[in-house]
Amino acid sequence: MVPEASESLPAGSEKTIAIIRAQGGEDTNPFIAPSLGDVGFRKALHLALERAGLFRAALLDQNADYLLYPEVITQELIPGLKMTAVLDARYRLIEAWSKKKLWEDRILTVYDADLGEGLYGLTRARAALEGAARKNLKELVKRLAKRVETLSDRRE
Repeated sequence: MVPEASESLPAGSEKTIAIIRAQGGEDTNPFIAPSLGDVGFRKALHLALERAGLFRAALLDQNADYLLYPEVITQELIPGLKMTAVLDARYRLIEAWSKKKLWEDRILTVYDADLGEGLYGLTRARAALEGAARKNLKELVKRLAKRVETLSDRRE
């Protein structure tokens, strides 16, 4: 679910970022189709930001310069030979000390898992959902990188 680090990202900020509790996800019911849960999504987001190196540190507590609030708006699985997953997520970046919203964006991604990713329907569904999440996080890192370049140092 975590995208690989991209070599085309700008140099990282000296600031830190904390990923605040994700919202909107659903825990997977093993007897029904898989879904993206809040805890797993937050962990994947944390790893994606660590790998990207956009900040001095990516943390899972609130002791950081910036706070990132992720929210899963919708997640959908569309069955078929190619299992399709749709993930719509919103991200808000807040300056920790002032509580000022610095950036907000909504990212919609779609991923098709074909038979090569799993013959069994639930395996293909999981692959599709993980692929949609990976694409979503990759796009988040790309957009956040552009925003990090423009953030001013407000504590000086």
